[in-house]
Amino acid sequence: MMKFKTEVIVSVVTGRLYCNIDEIYKLLNFLTDDNLFTHQLPRASYFCKPFLYSQFLWLYQINFDEYNTKNWRGWIKDIISKVGEEFEVDNIQTLKEWKYISPINELINMRGGKNENIFIM
Repeated sequence: MMKFKTEVIVSVVTGRLYCNIDEIYKLLNFLTDDNLFTHQLPRASYFCKPFLYSQFLWLYQINFDEYNTKNWRGWIKDIISKVGEEFEVDNIQTLKEWKYISPINELINMRGGKNENIFIM
């Protein structure tokens, strides 16, 4: 178990950024026990979303239609005031089911099998 801020959990389930990106990496790396690259975040988020919903039933009560680009700060503050600032996240289930894919192989697959012009440091 590890504590994460409400805005981090909401960011992962919505695909919208309400926190620092490094907090997204921390949560998704924790849930998958992986060291994800940027291009792997969408797959990890999609994978982890149901596990977060099963742990935090308050996510079902959020009206995501109320969000817009002008009111997002107030919107996320309102959610935090209703549910709390942070939560203990459990990664037992996600660890059992996450499928590791090499970041380079995943990038090549995302490019339709083309591996030219991939710069690896």
